[in-house]
Amino acid sequence: MKKVNLHILERCNFHCVGCFAHFKSKGTKGFDFWVQVLDNLKSSNMVSAVNFAGGEPLLHEKFSKLIKY
Repeated sequence: MKKVNLHILERCNFHCVGCFAHFKSKGTKGFDFWVQVLDNLKSSNMVSAVNFAGGEPLLHEKFSKLIKY
């Protein structure tokens, strides 16, 4: 089984010196997009865990809803 890192957001409210993430923002994907991704991962039967990453995933407007889903 595999673990997947989902970079759900490119924004971040920190400016960490050692941060390797330098995104060229193309907008934020909405809740429905990520639900489809999660459903696809689940139906693949190849993924045992999902990490929400970013940027700072807590800044996503539907983060708590995604976690509950």
